[in-house]
Amino acid sequence: INRDPALNAALGEIQGAHITQANFDIVDESSFIVSPESSRVNPANGYVVPANFAQLNGIDGKHRKISIPIAIQPVLVGVPHEALLIQAGTPYQLTAWVNNASNQQVKWTLASGPGAVSESGLYTPPAAVTSPKPYVLTATAEADSSASSTVRGFVIPQGAIRIDVGSPTPFRDSRNNVWMADTLGVYSGSYANDNQTYPGSKWVGIQDAYLFGWNKYTWGDDIVYGPFVVPNGTYQVQFLFSENNCTGKFNTKRQFDGHLETGGVLALEANGKDTPFDVGKALDEECLKPTTGTVTATVTNHLLTVAVRATGSDAGHQAPFLSALAIVPK
Repeated sequence: INRDPALNAALGEIQGAHITQANFDIVDESSFIVSPESSRVNPANGYVVPANFAQLNGIDGKHRKISIPIAIQPVLVGVPHEALLIQAGTPYQLTAWVNNASNQQVKWTLASGPGAVSESGLYTPPAAVTSPKPYVLTATAEADSSASSTVRGFVIPQGAIRIDVGSPTPFRDSRNNVWMADTLGVYSGSYANDNQTYPGSKWVGIQDAYLFGWNKYTWGDDIVYGPFVVPNGTYQVQFLFSENNCTGKFNTKRQFDGHLETGGVLALEANGKDTPFDVGKALDEECLKPTTGTVTATVTNHLLTVAVRATGSDAGHQAPFLSALAIVPK
């Protein structure tokens, strides 16, 4: 996940600390095991004592009341989505739950960014923005003011959502459409952003080649954007592709890094519904040729998540890539 800057900074700090095994104490956890085939925890493990153990049997069979330290479970606040891309003018009711407390109520506050949120969690973004605006919302448990969770993301412009995937800067196309920079965050595993916009001479005859010169590619992982908070309705989700880092023809069955393949059938997904798309066939295995895969999505709860997912098996696993993404109301 690259959504949360604080999380990225923390992971970077850990990586830079050069922590070794010598920095840890080894704990024997064998007393927790009930059986190797189960994830159950043995309650008589010597570390955590259930609260209902008020007395124990002595070796002579008699009950003796003893003082036992009780493991205290912390109050925790959870949210269904820790990041949301909310369109301007689309109010959204946030939800949260509380673990280890009978009082399930939380109080929502706006930590930073535009708009306003009620204590019950109704977030009202501004009516309009001209570019993405970051926000941070906090849900705090009434049962414990030290227990909280955050939802962060961006308020994005109304209308069609266009992202120049991989590009760190926005792009205005020949039809005057603005494509947002790919800095909103994405759910993905191993990936890289690739810039093949130079030299421009290789893209002669390709309209809006800058969109296809940038792309995001992975080593067999999915590329997932959202959830977007949008008005309910029907949307065309357009996935734009071009194999930009080659010349002439390319072979979709060319394998690398453990049976990964550069093309073939990908799954285009919108709100959990997959549509197979043979991107290699659509591109005619031709480098620098643009193509678009389109799926239709119906939104009924204001949430839309889209993805390019890998298909295949260990013998031939796809390595998804994407040049641009457009979500257009119908």
